[in-house]
Amino acid sequence: MEAIDHATMAALVGAVVLFLNKASAAVEKWSAKKNGGTVYDNIKKAQAQVDDIDKRLTVVESKIEDVRDSLKDMKSDVQRYHKELMQTREEFRVSFGSIEGWIKGKSDN
Repeated sequence: MEAIDHATMAALVGAVVLFLNKASAAVEKWSAKKNGGTVYDNIKKAQAQVDDIDKRLTVVESKIEDVRDSLKDMKSDVQRYHKELMQTREEFRVSFGSIEGWIKGKSDN
């Protein structure tokens, strides 16, 4: 009968240890959730944040590329306008010079 008592005692100790392990895990999980989640939960949240930042960064990079293209177009437009303005200015200067010469020639006669 003593063998049965030892077997029963071992089973009871095993059951108590198993219950304590399960209770400890449950308390740990509850306290982790109370304090912000488990490491796995925090990793999932961090990965979601990284994915969100990556999407936003992709949008920003796209906008920067659009701005870069617009600036290239604006630069070529400004260069073209400057060239046209300088050509018109030179034509006006030559025409005005010839008019001044004509007036001076008329006044000398």
